[in-house]
Amino acid sequence: MQFGNEQTHLCGLHPAACNAGEADLVNVFVNGVPVRINPLESLLTIESLFGMKNMRFISNGRLLSNALSLKFNQINDGDQIIALYPKDFQKPQQQTFSSSGLNKATNQTIISGSKLNNPNNGKFAEKKFRERFEKNWANKFNDPDSIYEQLLDATDPRTSSESARLSDLFRMRVENSPSAYRKVCSKFGDDHQRTGARKKATATVIPEKSFSPSTELLPEMWIHNATSPNNGTTSASVC
Repeated sequence: MQFGNEQTHLCGLHPAACNAGEADLVNVFVNGVPVRINPLESLLTIESLFGMKNMRFISNGRLLSNALSLKFNQINDGDQIIALYPKDFQKPQQQTFSSSGLNKATNQTIISGSKLNNPNNGKFAEKKFRERFEKNWANKFNDPDSIYEQLLDATDPRTSSESARLSDLFRMRVENSPSAYRKVCSKFGDDHQRTGARKKATATVIPEKSFSPSTELLPEMWIHNATSPNNGTTSASVC
């Protein structure tokens, strides 16, 4: 899914997006397309570029809320946003949204001079994505390079379908292998047992009122020490 052939400035489409001033705008990449927008605008503003409703937006591994602002969704300058078709949308053979079409619809679209087909744009976006991965997630994996390649394949529109197909095949192979399936089940079983043990350690039913005195002995710390100087005796007996 793509739109435009040039960088899009949303002030022309939505004048309210310019109230914060040029210095407060942020640059985000929607399906690799650079867009300047006010962070207080909601994702519905970006959705209007595609001319459809109920779209889904993903960034930093999270499904974003369309009705909330970019700032509330924790979208920062230089972040990547993946725009997906609505679930009930029948994808056409080729769906494009040209900047000329946007100009005819609004007559106010402000276009910068940079071209989307410039290879430097894609390299810059990939560089920013790599920097964020190295900073936040690389140290959590034994083979970060392999994980990074899988993320690229899953987010690249040219390879995302094949990546999803291979991921499904891998999970089917795991489910069809008794030994591998037992390992997965045992892992979840151990987690369930640990959770159950924690729940059993805490009393969940407490009587509202005691109707008879307790017959259990008090702990040692509460037994009066008869040999203490204040008592004046040398022996003690507990009944």
